[in-house]
Amino acid sequence: MDPDFNIDSLLERARYRGPTVTADQLVGVDACLRQLGGQIALFARPDLADRFGITPSGSLFIGPPGTGKTHLVRYLARSVLDVPLYHLGADEFQDDPQLVHAIFERLAPERAILFIDEIGMIAVARKYADRDERRMLTALLTALDGLSSSTTRQRLWVIAATTPDATLDAAITRSGRLGVQIEFALPSEEQRANLFRLYLRDLPHCVTDGEIDRLVAISTQASGADIRDWISQAAAEVLADAVPNDARDNPVIEPRHLEAVATRRGWIAAERPGRSATWATAVHEAAHATIAYRVLGRDALTHVKVGWGNGDPAALAFERGHFALSEEWAAENDVTSTTWPDHVAIRLAGSCAEEALCGFRGPGASHDIDSATSIIRQQLDYADPAFGPSRRTLEWQTGLNDAIGSEEMRATAWHLVQTRFDECWSHTRELVAANQDAIVRLARALLDDRQVLVDDEIVALIEDQEVAAVA
Repeated sequence: MDPDFNIDSLLERARYRGPTVTADQLVGVDACLRQLGGQIALFARPDLADRFGITPSGSLFIGPPGTGKTHLVRYLARSVLDVPLYHLGADEFQDDPQLVHAIFERLAPERAILFIDEIGMIAVARKYADRDERRMLTALLTALDGLSSSTTRQRLWVIAATTPDATLDAAITRSGRLGVQIEFALPSEEQRANLFRLYLRDLPHCVTDGEIDRLVAISTQASGADIRDWISQAAAEVLADAVPNDARDNPVIEPRHLEAVATRRGWIAAERPGRSATWATAVHEAAHATIAYRVLGRDALTHVKVGWGNGDPAALAFERGHFALSEEWAAENDVTSTTWPDHVAIRLAGSCAEEALCGFRGPGASHDIDSATSIIRQQLDYADPAFGPSRRTLEWQTGLNDAIGSEEMRATAWHLVQTRFDECWSHTRELVAANQDAIVRLARALLDDRQVLVDDEIVALIEDQEVAAVA
């Protein structure tokens, strides 16, 4: 460690002095808080911990970005335990093992929380780590072990955060180190609704509960941080529309502002030729939604959209629309040996409808056919009677160079998948033909009336009913 480095200055900057997080702001992480009950009790009642001879362990928060990990730590420190919180990013350890030891030695005597964000940067699994990374891992493990020599009354609670894709060394989660692992997840539909209400609560707006339900349907896979940021973006657009120096101007966030931001998921696409929604795109997406409703039912639907801007740069080569099944319905309804043909039909519906109504298949067909083929091929690994044993196990787990009967297996697999694909394609064409009027109604509404349609609106158009939201 650089002898001129000022560790006091580092810890002073790391000490959290921001706003207190209150219980009503813990939307979506209340289950995580309940799972921490034992650790909170040990920290809050060190006398009982000593009595039972318990050595407290640190915690590891695992979850996608924006799911409330930092939020919960701030709540624990300020609202629950009333102790100092030191928030350090893994990069602030500067790849210096001595600095790791110095920070822990300085904080060990404190009753405080040390929160290490993105710990995957300094706890890389040894088989993937280079020499310097292994030295950092060793320093961190040693520093965590050193906390056990502190009395329980002086115990520093170390909480670290990481994303699920991080490759951590198994030693970091050993009991006594970061032995309590808590999973954070993206919010459910109900939690997303509560998050919209929470972040709109103190802002001028005219968004009703019914309109929040619509925003929830549009915002599948959104994190709490996404929703907070989208509301900020919508507020900024309201201010941009306001008339300067007009005393009569009273700007508020309207549903249209939030819908525009949530639909594009914060992504503002470039305006250039070829990016306007087309009839073919509307037909393609309408067919996905219509056939999903026919074969899976109303509960499987969330939304269908046309236009650019899903916030995924990787999709920019072909993304002109999107249909999504309900994530909560999908979580409870796996693709099985009896339902897979329905899921394949939904994937193929867009391409079949384009062929029937437009006379061609557009660029979206490639993704749809890949997805449909993948569902069919998976059956070969799910005890498919026509195939027998698992293709994946025979072909890959023995090693590429000594796969058992590889050529014969591939020929058999191709024949089975081809046969079933052809059957599904024919069945989907029949479904599209039978529902052609509904697909056209839905496509026209997407193209002419509204860029995004949600569950009840989709159903009403398919069934040719009146729906005020689409008018």
